[in-house]
Amino acid sequence: MEPFKPASSRGGPWCVRASTTRALEAQLHEEGLENRWYTAKVLGVPADGVVKVRFDELLAEEGAGKLVQVVPVADVRPEPPDETEEVLKAAWLEALHDGTLCEAYKDDAWWPSIVRKVPSSRRGQATVFVDFQGFESDVNNETGWRNATLSLAEIRPRWVWATGRWAVEHD
Repeated sequence: MEPFKPASSRGGPWCVRASTTRALEAQLHEEGLENRWYTAKVLGVPADGVVKVRFDELLAEEGAGKLVQVVPVADVRPEPPDETEEVLKAAWLEALHDGTLCEAYKDDAWWPSIVRKVPSSRRGQATVFVDFQGFESDVNNETGWRNATLSLAEIRPRWVWATGRWAVEHD
């Protein structure tokens, strides 16, 4: 099958090969699943402007395996890198501070989050405290966000896919 080149996906064209080997992330807009990025694989391109994907972690309601859904191209992006030439992961982690925008992995998805507490010395410390944006359950009434202490492996820069390349959203 020929590569699929959507007109735009979060700001720039990119190529999705209709193959189960191409990793990407997709957003859903169904209640309780919105406002986060889920890992998925491309299954096909049934029509212009949409991609059929199989989610890596989400299960179908019928219990018949992984969730398969057709999503708009605007709601998919390539899987973000661990780092880029401009953003080295180790340097990003070292620069963490209260208010750093990040994505945090929880409940099988990457959530937009904000770092709220960073240990004064990261030597021997492998956790940070973050506020998740978009949680509906167990909501902190003051902030409207849910909080968690996560390992450094469970957070990453808040990646933005724009004009065919990755950038980090800054605070």
